This record gives sequence, C-alpha cells and structure tokens, in this order.
Amino acid sequence: PFRTLDNVLATPHIGYVTENNYRTFYGQMIEDIQAWHAGSPIRLLG
Repeated sequence: PFRTLDNVLATPHIGYVTENNYRTFYGQMIEDIQAWHAGSPIRLLG
C-alpha cells in the first residue's frame, strides 16, 4: 500500500477546512433543520 512507501506523505482529507468553512456548514445545517421543522425545507436537492 501507499502508506508503507518512504516517499509518500498521507494527510487527512480535511486539510482545506477553515474556521469559516465550519461556521458556514454548521450555520446552514441549523437553518436547514429549522426550515424543515417549520414545514418549509430549503436547499432541496434534485
């Protein structure tokens, strides 16, 4: 496997995440739950 090679540096996939990303993600998650609970879901897929 790649992880046993001396010339491979494996890093977590979340290396791009910033505090702002988390604020946006969790803020929208709360909005989605509140809207769904009120019977008016937002950001629908498909």
